[in-house]
Amino acid sequence: MLKPLTSFRFFAALMVFMWHIGFLEKFQLGPVGVSFFFVLSGFILAANYHSKIEKLNTGNIKRFYIARLAKIYPVHVLTFFLATPLVLIGFHPKNLYLIKLGVISAINLFLLQSYIPGYTLDFNLVSWSLSAELLFYLLCPFIIWIFMKMKIKSTPKAVSLLTLVWLVAVYATIFSPISDIHLSWWFYNVFPFFRVLDFISGILLGLTYVYQTKRSTLKSSTFSVIEISALILLVVWIFLSPNITQTLRYSVYYIPVWCLLIYTFAFQRGVFSKAFSNSRLVYLGEISFSFYMVHDLVIRYLDFFVLGSVSRAFIAFVISISLSAVIYTYFEEPLRKRIRFGITTRRETIKSNAMPNPNA
Repeated sequence: MLKPLTSFRFFAALMVFMWHIGFLEKFQLGPVGVSFFFVLSGFILAANYHSKIEKLNTGNIKRFYIARLAKIYPVHVLTFFLATPLVLIGFHPKNLYLIKLGVISAINLFLLQSYIPGYTLDFNLVSWSLSAELLFYLLCPFIIWIFMKMKIKSTPKAVSLLTLVWLVAVYATIFSPISDIHLSWWFYNVFPFFRVLDFISGILLGLTYVYQTKRSTLKSSTFSVIEISALILLVVWIFLSPNITQTLRYSVYYIPVWCLLIYTFAFQRGVFSKAFSNSRLVYLGEISFSFYMVHDLVIRYLDFFVLGSVSRAFIAFVISISLSAVIYTYFEEPLRKRIRFGITTRRETIKSNAMPNPNA
């Protein structure tokens, strides 16, 4: 486990929470956290699966897909049903009421909302990012295979390609031909085929990390300097963000700083990575997906009560953390293991029972 990066998952989820609760609105921290998740996803999957899908073996790819769905889909379905009362309250009985409700329900359950403008934020609004992640997972084995065929391992080659990808994305965003502000927000912030750039950046980093991790000769003190520099750069990047066009800061603005931070802390060699390896922070990182998925629903349910902004934020945080711990322990992890390993184990048991026993 890359403990510092696991801890960072919690802080990224916390940024999204602060965005939805209305804290530090000037800096729009939600997109910051989402960009981290997209880049980290590519990094972790490339580092963990590069050897298993090097030859695009059908069995390995199938196991990869099952593992990824097992991680995200059970909690998605749970929060979908938790969000249903909020959706029903907002609906007004009109002609075609049930048909429309059925359509948006299907769109959300099958994680298609990020592809359709106007349907992105129905039910549990944060699940739009899972819609993008699902595309990333589908493409992941083939992207890794292509990069490995291109021998994208050395740092200079990976950095060059990463810089090129980022600059193309920035150019496309700044000189966008889309004039409608809502359509522009959807395309650059939500549309999976654009946000895949975050994911590809993470994959490039992950493949480089695998190649370089055994070759690094830098001292611990040097890593400590790089780590604190990456953290300071992140703070500066966020501080400067109000001066950046909203379309850019919602999409690819944070990719370079997250790449530097993820790559640096993955080596776990500096004093700051040791601090972020604290067991309590790592645990918060482990429950961060459930926290991310449930927090906005908690905030929306609390809106039915008259609360001050500070008390509302505190109560929402406490309830969200408590719920995420319960969901992670009794729902997310058990179902993930059941789906990922239970199916395989059951098939192997049936197969072994069907084979003749040579000692019988």
